[in-house]
Amino acid sequence: MARSAYVSNELKCHVVYYCKDCEKIVEGKPFGRKFVYRCAVCGTKNVAFGTEKTIRAFYRVKEEDEKAANAAKVENPKSG
Repeated sequence: MARSAYVSNELKCHVVYYCKDCEKIVEGKPFGRKFVYRCAVCGTKNVAFGTEKTIRAFYRVKEEDEKAANAAKVENPKSG
């Protein structure tokens, strides 16, 4: 069995990224060739990924918190 020389770090299914430093669901950007992602908000590599259901259950992220954070971002897009 031949092993592929290149392993893609792009995931095939829909996933969300949770920054443990920001404590919210953020956009994750791939870092390097492994499954390491960088937070688009604060820039750290302390990012977990998974399906939305598992991330919300494991880190106890409430949907209301995310809606409030997104509403604040829409009202004041230049902050942060």
